[in-house]
Amino acid sequence: MDCITSTVFDMRALRRAEQDYRRRLEQEPGDTASRLGLAWCLVVQALFEAGQEETLCRVPEHPHAPAPPPTATAPAATAPAAERSSRSLLRGSLQQALLVSHLSTDPQEKSDSEWLRTLIRLSGGEKALVEAEEEAVAALRAVTGAVIRTPPDPFGLGAAGPAAGPRPRLRRYCRRASGGPG
Repeated sequence: MDCITSTVFDMRALRRAEQDYRRRLEQEPGDTASRLGLAWCLVVQALFEAGQEETLCRVPEHPHAPAPPPTATAPAATAPAAERSSRSLLRGSLQQALLVSHLSTDPQEKSDSEWLRTLIRLSGGEKALVEAEEEAVAALRAVTGAVIRTPPDPFGLGAAGPAAGPRPRLRRYCRRASGGPG
């Protein structure tokens, strides 16, 4: 039994689930349930990688010490080791959770997203959470700006349609995303 499958979590199963969620999101970017599933897969992988990184940092360099297993930081066919660090996995998880909290209309999904962010906060990931929230605000501003600049096309004809301005609810959302009064 190799190192990666002898742990409590089956990391290969988590990576397969991650890939399945990513494929679903390529087909349907608005699928917040898949987005939340991806967030949970990434946070568990981040915790695993953090344990690997901590262990490797504590192993003294010794000429006869065994090399770390190649699967510990670089899973086959997914991403280079630098992109699979605990920090990058955690950031990806937070980005997905924040998107769910902003896009989902399902109260359970919003609650699950908050639980995930609370777990990260309790685990000492406050800095990563703040960074991810700043990135999410910037992304939401860009998306909102694009929505506001795009005239409505209720019939899908490609015509600009009536020159209606942005809806009041959307304007409130934009102000909130910008830090203004909602």
